[in-house]
Amino acid sequence: YMLLPDYPVQDRDLCYFKVFRSMVKYAVTEPLVGQIMVINWAASACYTNWWVTLTFLLGGPPYNYSTMIIGLFGLAGMLGVIVMPFMGRLVDRLVPWWSAIVSTMLLLTFQAIQTGAGGTNIAAVVISCFGLDVFRQTQSVSLSTLLFSLSETARSRLNTLMIISIFLGQITGTSVGTHVFVRYGWRADSALSMAMYVFQLAVFILRGPHCPGHRWFGYEGGLEFWRKLPSGQVIATNDPEIACDSTLAVVTSEKRGAEGKDA
Repeated sequence: YMLLPDYPVQDRDLCYFKVFRSMVKYAVTEPLVGQIMVINWAASACYTNWWVTLTFLLGGPPYNYSTMIIGLFGLAGMLGVIVMPFMGRLVDRLVPWWSAIVSTMLLLTFQAIQTGAGGTNIAAVVISCFGLDVFRQTQSVSLSTLLFSLSETARSRLNTLMIISIFLGQITGTSVGTHVFVRYGWRADSALSMAMYVFQLAVFILRGPHCPGHRWFGYEGGLEFWRKLPSGQVIATNDPEIACDSTLAVVTSEKRGAEGKDA
């Protein structure tokens, strides 16, 4: 606390309990928030299910690896983190909705590889480790970008909702994934994750990449793939707990130049 720099209060009229109330309002009244929370819950469940049950798969026949060797498979996932900066450059050029869609489709593809040969060929497991890690991170970044575009003044609250959906997904993936693997085997468990990825795609396509914020369904605004970066960007402060929720903060290159002269 003593070392953190002073930061101006953005929402002076927003007390602690109003913070929670506004989070609930976002979750039930903003279509984009609800959509992303459901998708993120399912994606987190798949990701957790994969890494938890991977130990069971590699520790049993036909592999029978020791816990030390099983732990080394995390290095394949680490490679995914290494390539993320390069993937990020591509994602920055795409409309976030499209990058999330593409990454989810690739997650489904790598999960299909695991479903087909994960229990018989170790190469399939290594490939799946790498692909599932890379494109889960890509999907997560894309979803965060979409969510934070909703409001400049409520990013902490939106991030909290994101973490809640991730936490619930982890609980689901650990519990359900373990039960399915133990009772029905590795292929059934992997097929469950494939079904969850299909579910994510179904939720995605309910709203287009440029659908207005108040619409729960639709494709108004077209299907533009590449992101445009205009000189003037309009940022909405769509916050249900702020009286001036219709205020728009217009940030332009001319304004930035004027501020530089004043400084």
